[in-house]
Amino acid sequence: MSKKIILIVDDQSDLRRLVCMRLEFGDYELHESENGTRALEITNVIKPDQT
Repeated sequence: MSKKIILIVDDQSDLRRLVCMRLEFGDYELHESENGTRALEITNVIKPDQT
């Protein structure tokens, strides 16, 4: 079974890191974005299962 892809979007890097730390031990492929515009660009490439 393949890993679920999650894109974490928030302008606060500390909050993004906290969420990543919580999820990193799960079976997820994690990606981060600092804003909505960049998140849309990333979703065109990685096709996340959850944003």
